[in-house]
Amino acid sequence: MKRLFILHIILLATLACLAETDWQTSFLEKYDLSYTIIHPDSIPTDGVYSWWTDSAKQNWLSYGNTPMQDYWAYRPEPLGYRGDNYRRFEIHLDSIYKSFQDKYFVHGKIRCHDTVLTINGRIMIDSVVPFTDPLYDLTKYYKVTGFGRIHAHYSFSAYECPFPVGRLFGKATYDYLIHNDSVFYDAIELVADGYYNNQYTGKWVYLNSDDTLTCNWGDFRIPQSEGLDIGAGLFSPVDEYRDNGWRSYVNGTDSAWWKESIDCEHYSDVWKNPEYPGGNEALLKWLSENVHYPVSPCNPPEGRVIVQFLVRKDGSISEAEIVRSSGYDFFDKEALRVILSMPNWIPGTCNGEPIGMRYVIPINYKFTHND
Repeated sequence: MKRLFILHIILLATLACLAETDWQTSFLEKYDLSYTIIHPDSIPTDGVYSWWTDSAKQNWLSYGNTPMQDYWAYRPEPLGYRGDNYRRFEIHLDSIYKSFQDKYFVHGKIRCHDTVLTINGRIMIDSVVPFTDPLYDLTKYYKVTGFGRIHAHYSFSAYECPFPVGRLFGKATYDYLIHNDSVFYDAIELVADGYYNNQYTGKWVYLNSDDTLTCNWGDFRIPQSEGLDIGAGLFSPVDEYRDNGWRSYVNGTDSAWWKESIDCEHYSDVWKNPEYPGGNEALLKWLSENVHYPVSPCNPPEGRVIVQFLVRKDGSISEAEIVRSSGYDFFDKEALRVILSMPNWIPGTCNGEPIGMRYVIPINYKFTHND
């Protein structure tokens, strides 16, 4: 008997990971996450959470909690930073709409260093993970029939109109719950110390260079902000960084900067994705010759790895990372090794000018048996 190792490779430009289960596909087809999860109009209150009844409040109180949801009538703007010095980064999504079951297009504004830019981009849903072991019994006390976390990737372009100046890309997570066959933003523990939701971790890339800056933001807390946040019940920046745009937040004098009009709100740019020399066929051939099955062929495991990497302006490959693990460390390491060893690509362009762009390649490791 002869075993033949077959490497299945699917090429996807920038952030396109499709749902993998019938349940997940059904969830994404059924629910529009635009203004309930990704960009909720408000923090859920009595008028939104129909299950937040007097009896539910009493149960909540019996656990030593307070039903402060009654007092949250609006959703605070996300908190964020950009760069190693934790310079304040602000983002506001003006509009968002569902274009496909797992794809959402967004339009909005960002502000950093007192500069306001227009953003346009998309959010791709990667997976929906139901929680099966909650810290409290939502089903019993609040009649919530489902809850979990949505994992996504995003890619935004920033414009100092009419010219594009940068790109934002990375990962996002959104916690949700389901009641009466509707999906809601999970604000159950809103008043608990350290509460957070809608967390974004990623990078900012200037189009005129290959420099990248960490750029993270989220609701109520900022992911990976241990050096900035003092760690109290509510987010609070340390004194060392308060002059990096945080004074207005600390003093409670934040303005509704996103309401200011920008001369150019609409734009038309021509983007071209990066490409392996010779196209997809040549890439498949190169990978099939260079990816090694890293374990013994006896009782071989199977797995799927999704790798994201940056194709820089000069075509070189860097910043490879595992978007979704196979569950096997040896598969993940081999995928990273081979991606970082690729020859230079033809870089992506915007209006004909080379720019750094992200690309995603899923790799399936699978054996077939031939007699």
